[in-house]
Amino acid sequence: MTSHVSTLLIPAPAARVVQLLASPGDLAAWNPALTRTSGSPGVIADAGDSFDVTMLRVLRGTLEYVIVSPELVRMHITVPGLSEDGAWSLSSVDGGTLVEHRILQRGRLARHLAGEAPRVPALRLGRLRDRLRDPATQ
Repeated sequence: MTSHVSTLLIPAPAARVVQLLASPGDLAAWNPALTRTSGSPGVIADAGDSFDVTMLRVLRGTLEYVIVSPELVRMHITVPGLSEDGAWSLSSVDGGTLVEHRILQRGRLARHLAGEAPRVPALRLGRLRDRLRDPATQ
């Protein structure tokens, strides 16, 4: 069980970053590991809300929002063989929002994905930034 972390300056206000992170219906549009979520695009989740999720096209499970605040979005994803705790810490700075993404993965599948896991936070942050830059998401 290892934690992996990355940080990126995203040129968007923190409120917009939280809005995208806390919209389960929009997650699959920028996180390719998520094939589908049961949330509707644009609908913002609250702490304690759970959604059906499909990962890697075949693994069905749940996504639960643990914390949704202006400074932190924490979620927990569980599918067969994998449990992931993800935290997105946000700090407003000149030029946008400094976002730190930390993941902790456990389970049989996590062991198989261990070689890629250290790259996951940086990849997600880059995709999140790109999604927020897309004029269609404004």
